Amino acid sequence: MLARVGAFTVRRRRAVVISAVVGLIIAGVLGGTVVKKLSTGGFTDPNSEYARAERTRLLTSPLGNRNLVLSVHAM
Repeated sequence: MLARVGAFTVRRRRAVVISAVVGLIIAGVLGGTVVKKLSTGGFTDPNSEYARAERTRLLTSPLGNRNLVLSVHAM
């Protein structure tokens, strides 16, 4: 199967390169405005265990919101 794809690509190398470039240009035109439509964050379920733990941590921590990594291992 891959041998046939490789042979086709070698026989039609110019057409493959041109179609790849045209596809790239079309993707750039169609996807150029996607950054404006996407948002960052806001995807955490407010009822999840993580969200409840984060609220508890923010309410009980005297340090406020710090960049902190805590590793807990059960024995």
